[in-house]
Amino acid sequence: MRIDGLDEFIQALDEAIDGGLQSQYELWLEAMGYEFLDIVQDEIMKTETVETRRLLNSFQKGDADNIFSTTAGNLILDVGTNLDYASFANDGHFTIDPSKNLDRRWVPGRWKGDRFEYDPAAETGM
Repeated sequence: MRIDGLDEFIQALDEAIDGGLQSQYELWLEAMGYEFLDIVQDEIMKTETVETRRLLNSFQKGDADNIFSTTAGNLILDVGTNLDYASFANDGHFTIDPSKNLDRRWVPGRWKGDRFEYDPAAETGM
């Protein structure tokens, strides 16, 4: 009995077993990482949380401030940033008066032009 295409199918299965499928998973996973980075960067631009571009640039593969790891075995993908202020830019923030444990609407610092510089020792602020 002869089945057309069986030899090609068996060869394709052999290639998959020998790592062909694994390399395809790796390419797909890395492509998904880049796609997600593009989505994050677009969102940062859309919400206008860009000033120095440090946060925006931290969402690139290979940047010193980022997290981008791919693993094809068991398909692990980590995308993110190590910048400590990223969650504040994303989620917002407020300050707490530690003596009263109440929200306080005072941030010490000074204005320089249209930019506010935080200084915890300043007597001025906003």
